[in-house]
Amino acid sequence: MEKIVSTVVRLWGPPAQWHADRGEHPPEAHFLRLDSAKARNRLGWRPRLRLDTALEWTVEWYKQHAQGADAHALTVGQIERYMALP
Repeated sequence: MEKIVSTVVRLWGPPAQWHADRGEHPPEAHFLRLDSAKARNRLGWRPRLRLDTALEWTVEWYKQHAQGADAHALTVGQIERYMALP
């Protein structure tokens, strides 16, 4: 998780920052994870974007939206970009 957050902070640039909360957390917090194994095994699904690219696209979307870009247009643009992937 720290790698993902650090990557997002780096991609966003200043003044983005983060720090780990070392306090108490719900007991199940360390078990909560996304796992695409079932989709991969049963459906033959494979990601078309590498994690670093997906994070770049996500930060790009949020930064542009924060600067006033239309959410619908941003979303449609990224869908079209995704669909054009080899």
